[in-house]
Amino acid sequence: MNTLSDHLRYFIRKKMKEDAAWQGVRVIFSGAEVPGEGEHKIMNYIRNTKSQPGYDPNLRNCLYGLDADLVMLSLVSHEPNFALLREEVIFGNAHLPRKILKKQDEFQFLHISLLREYLDLEMRSALLAPDAATPMPFEYSIERIVDDWVILAFFVGNGQ
Repeated sequence: MNTLSDHLRYFIRKKMKEDAAWQGVRVIFSGAEVPGEGEHKIMNYIRNTKSQPGYDPNLRNCLYGLDADLVMLSLVSHEPNFALLREEVIFGNAHLPRKILKKQDEFQFLHISLLREYLDLEMRSALLAPDAATPMPFEYSIERIVDDWVILAFFVGNGQ
């Protein structure tokens, strides 16, 4: 892994020096020598960036990956402009239950803000229904509902 990290660092430096498309781009590389899973390191970076003075709340984040945890991590980031780019995956037939096929050049783009909006609509209609017998003893907050929904989804698991 150290050799791979060294080659990637060299590639990044070379591209930033020689490729006009890489000029002025900020590249952050965190290899295997830094502990933690990649998606968690990225989310830590996003959280730390949010706490800096002068942070632009209109900043857009887009992560690429197939890990389903990225959906949950994106939700709990509470970023208004977050998207996931994923390759389209087709699961194998009954004879090959673990076989996963990726389609060439077929991608899915998931707007996390849209998922949050759908979750908000569902929860508002369920919790703030005009025919509810008793009013909620707390103020409605989509941020808290998202956090609760994510933790409950982790308790349920992914069914495998």
